[in-house]
Amino acid sequence: MKAEKIGHKIQRILQCQVLFDKYSRDFYSVDASSYILKPLVIVFPRNEKEIIKILRFASKNNIQVTPRGAGTGLVGSALGNGIILDLKHFDKIKVYSNYVQADSGVLKGNLDKKLEEKSKFFGPDPSVGSYCTIGGMIATNASGSHSLKYGSVIDNLVGVRIIISSGKAINLPSKSQFSIKISKMINPSIKKKFPFVSKNSCGYRLDKITKTTDLQKIIAGSEGTLGIIISAKLKILPQPKKKTLIILSYKNVEMAVSDSAKIVKLKPSAL
Repeated sequence: MKAEKIGHKIQRILQCQVLFDKYSRDFYSVDASSYILKPLVIVFPRNEKEIIKILRFASKNNIQVTPRGAGTGLVGSALGNGIILDLKHFDKIKVYSNYVQADSGVLKGNLDKKLEEKSKFFGPDPSVGSYCTIGGMIATNASGSHSLKYGSVIDNLVGVRIIISSGKAINLPSKSQFSIKISKMINPSIKKKFPFVSKNSCGYRLDKITKTTDLQKIIAGSEGTLGIIISAKLKILPQPKKKTLIILSYKNVEMAVSDSAKIVKLKPSAL
């Protein structure tokens, strides 16, 4: 009864689709992980104003809000027992010379097609390929098999627009109060406390924020805990003129592992 009561209340303040029937709640209780967590209501906002209304309603009624992309994550990050925000209607893409402006609900496959028309590409390429969303990729700091050369999302994130829990929209980097708070965390010595690895999606990546123009990077890997991702400015690159695949055969795993360390020094795009 609680889900129905909350669902009707939300319907009265929003114009978009709101679902709280048993089938929809069961459907959104799972993602690509092995977890099950049934939400109260699923909302499909069409603009920022509706997201702001939802966040204010949730804050007033002490209800958890969980943004959801394509639900392809393996750790249950698209699940929540409160309000699920399905951001599939946030699907605009604008391609520029060296970056692309993409909404959080844009599917990676649709972005790839748009960029291909301009002979460009976006470096990070998660194993789920064309089915994940840009918002989800940012939230989890996704990478892929070519991260050796092109890095993770955090290395390609130029700017981001989010809506924080109070209902305020913020652009990063910027000179907002939110940005000033993050700026105070800039400390070169923090980098020494992080492991020196090519891939790290654990916690807030304060080690990547070395100047005020890096403030957007705090959102990469934050799993929706700092705000709802609305759109992002992402670095894009010209498509490689040539691609080469080399296959090496070994008698045992030990020999392959030993050579891998040497091969990495040659800076391949993937290994």
